[in-house]
Amino acid sequence: MENARSKVVIAAALVAVMGCKKEQVEVQEPIQPEVEKFPVIDVDSFDYVCIEMVGSYDKHGEAIAKLQQAIKEQGIEPTGPMFGIYYNSPDDASQDMLEWEIGYPASLDAEPSAPLVAKRWDYTEVVSTVYKGPYQSTSKTYSKMFAFIGTLDDREPAGPTLERFLDEDPDMVEPDDLQTEIWIPIEQPEPEPQPEADTAADGGKGEASKGDDVAEEPDEEPTDQPAEEPAEKPAKGKKGK
Repeated sequence: MENARSKVVIAAALVAVMGCKKEQVEVQEPIQPEVEKFPVIDVDSFDYVCIEMVGSYDKHGEAIAKLQQAIKEQGIEPTGPMFGIYYNSPDDASQDMLEWEIGYPASLDAEPSAPLVAKRWDYTEVVSTVYKGPYQSTSKTYSKMFAFIGTLDDREPAGPTLERFLDEDPDMVEPDDLQTEIWIPIEQPEPEPQPEADTAADGGKGEASKGDDVAEEPDEEPTDQPAEEPAEKPAKGKKGK
């Protein structure tokens, strides 16, 4: 009989232990995937000429043809590879409201003529990577880069993104082999404004101190002489002496 009871107690204990382990497994949080890291590099400011565009990215071919024709006619010599600058994206703007430009870095002796516009890139700290593949398939890489920036405690996105098209003649390169260097500018966030000092914290000295400069009335000196009685006024209808 005692052996039977012992077996029952042991079985109950095992069930309780297994139940606790099951509960512990259920409350474990899923492991978050590790965020991919990207280089943070310093770059130089530079002057450039560009064609400003508003609308779908499908107009890249049109913008490139216009850019190359204009720099040839105006005798402008590029000092680096062609690039695109993108001020918004399809994630936050409709196709007809996309703002972007195609340009070349260039040293300018004079202001270019339309349709070219002269500008300057002034962002000197960027998160960078070289993407390999079709120009239209960079969105996943951007998502990973912005996720990495989100892990930086002392940096935040600072301006438009830039794509440098590294292939000299993209028409001679297979789409899967195209190379694009992506820059996302970053900067230190502005410090949060500090709350103004609470004037009540000084114990009200600001208001109370107003009386400090007021001269105090001197105390009257005590005297032993009795106060003089006021002269008696004459009664109505009678003249005084």
